[in-house]
Amino acid sequence: MRPFLVFKGKYLWKYARHLNSVRGRMKIIKPQKNREGVEVIAAQLRDILKTTICTECLCYSASRDIIPFTLHYLTEAFEMKSWVLEVQHLPGKHDGYRTAPSLENITIEWSLPIDKCVKCLQDGATNDIRACVILGFTSISCLAYCLHLIVGAGIAKKNQRKTSKVLMAIAKTDDDFDAALEQRTCEEVGTFITESCESARDDLYKLRVVVEKFRKLAIDCATCWNSTYAMLLVCWNVRRSVDSVFDHAAITGEFSKQDQRTAEHRLTIRCLMLLLEPFEITTNALGGQKYPTLAMAIPVLRSNERRLKSKNLQCGQKLCG
Repeated sequence: MRPFLVFKGKYLWKYARHLNSVRGRMKIIKPQKNREGVEVIAAQLRDILKTTICTECLCYSASRDIIPFTLHYLTEAFEMKSWVLEVQHLPGKHDGYRTAPSLENITIEWSLPIDKCVKCLQDGATNDIRACVILGFTSISCLAYCLHLIVGAGIAKKNQRKTSKVLMAIAKTDDDFDAALEQRTCEEVGTFITESCESARDDLYKLRVVVEKFRKLAIDCATCWNSTYAMLLVCWNVRRSVDSVFDHAAITGEFSKQDQRTAEHRLTIRCLMLLLEPFEITTNALGGQKYPTLAMAIPVLRSNERRLKSKNLQCGQKLCG
């Protein structure tokens, strides 16, 4: 469920370099101002009585992995605070015995005693669980993250269907023929979407070049909570500005008519937003910053189910034009 462009792309690494740069590892435009802000945060963290950390290993490639370290705590005014303290590179195989020293070094550098950590929220991977055992952390798996894995696996399993040709060849009843025709329709729609995505890649690349200077890095892009829904929502909110860019480019002749955005693009974005909205609500409700997570699980999941089964879910598609 994680956005591929953020998880695999250069913006995650830009943010990781930014976090490390304020600690004196790289040069940035205003390093002193950022360092002063980090020192203020570090001073506040030293006075915290109890904390909860969130971490996971993100596998970028066979030899390039990273570990984000996020701290959660409750202030005296009962306000939930969260800080992504570091994003460290972890070369080689990232088993629990390699992950544990990295987490321990982060706590030492930030003067965070391990005994103050009451919970370690992790993604349920064996390496993170082993690291928590080594460090003596009481760990729990994030329910929202597990939900994403279950939904993703269910979607992948459901998509393993027979082709329309196979269904047509083995069809014996009218219902079988109807199922084959329905599958053929789905295949045609899938082919159309694939071809549309192929033709839109150049548009997206050129658009990224235009808006690169205006892009801001998400505060939490080092963690797994980047929401595809949030990214689509931003894209939908700035659609008028994007249209202006394309209109200007069309006048200047930079893009051909085939490169222009179409109504199908808006329809695809809007339909994805309608489908992903209940998962976004569920993620926010079951995420590591909402307590008690387990007590909320059943009612939130039931609400998500009702939302997806609602007959009014498709009403929003009228706005796609």
